[in-house]
Amino acid sequence: AGGIVAVEVKASGGPGFPSVEMTGNEWRAALELGKRYRLALVGMVRSEVPEIQFLDDPAAMFAREQVRLEPVTWRMTFR
Repeated sequence: AGGIVAVEVKASGGPGFPSVEMTGNEWRAALELGKRYRLALVGMVRSEVPEIQFLDDPAAMFAREQVRLEPVTWRMTFR
């Protein structure tokens, strides 16, 4: 409808995505943009025919308990 949509692309050489990693900034954007935030999962990136799957509004998927979030790494900043 003429609005801005943010698309975050995640790629894999394999056929599927058992999980993806999102940065804190990416997750904040997903929360702030809601329906205007999409994940594009591109599998088989080295093949002649990559497979693309879109996940719309991952924050809503989390709210509906369709996905789970786990902290993977933490950044330590020195003062």
